[in-house]
Amino acid sequence: MIDLQALLKEHMESVQEKEAVFGVDDCSPWCGSWVEKATGVRVIEPDWHSWPEAEAKIKRAGSLCALWDEALADRYDTIWPSGPPVFGDVGIIETRIAGQVSGIFLDHGRFVWRVKVGVSILQPRNIVKAWTFQR
Repeated sequence: MIDLQALLKEHMESVQEKEAVFGVDDCSPWCGSWVEKATGVRVIEPDWHSWPEAEAKIKRAGSLCALWDEALADRYDTIWPSGPPVFGDVGIIETRIAGQVSGIFLDHGRFVWRVKVGVSILQPRNIVKAWTFQR
């Protein structure tokens, strides 16, 4: 059995001092690489190299949540809004400053997402959608 806590700790620490690179480890690819580490299945194939390119792809999909739905809908169970996400689940939250962001749920309802340098942990006010691979 995988030790999700140790794996996620290593995943977070691997970018703690690094500046995010679009299409490599910005919020969606970083979150997608978490799912890949935990399951062995690659889910996000970023094809952007800048914020304008990422924004255009998100806009074509309709939202960041819609982009993730395309990647995860057939593989993983949607758990939010029907139930609370648990440690290691991935999701989309709405932020006041950045809009929708993708990240990973921690314990006690906390959420971690990739920011310009390192990661940020917060208590989300508005969960848009969450998926689990743990069932």
